[in-house]
Amino acid sequence: MQIPAMSLNFAEMAAGAGQSPSGLQQAFFGWIAWALALITTILALLATRWSSRILGGLCILVGLAELVLTAYGIKGTTTWSAVIDGMENMRLGGVLYLFGLVLLIQIGALVLLLQASPLHPSDTKEFSS
Repeated sequence: MQIPAMSLNFAEMAAGAGQSPSGLQQAFFGWIAWALALITTILALLATRWSSRILGGLCILVGLAELVLTAYGIKGTTTWSAVIDGMENMRLGGVLYLFGLVLLIQIGALVLLLQASPLHPSDTKEFSS
């Protein structure tokens, strides 16, 4: 039996999650995805404004945790192969959402690298003339 192609459209998946036996999938499309998007935005802004080791590490940890939650939230009760096959049908919003999570991890890594650099801008002293 051929399973129809899965559409990774947020609205369709949110509507289908209402009947899902997976509590994580219901919560993910109910409120977790929106909370994660807000957390990602706030953390990215904080880390780019005030670069500190704590914010850099937090960006990496939160970004990885969000990727895992997103993967399991999308998967629900389907198989991993069905999710992977459906990736070609992912809409732009889903791609941008995942891009934001990966970008958060990259921001955290960059902040940590800049903090470890001997030429970090906070280490230089400005001389007044």
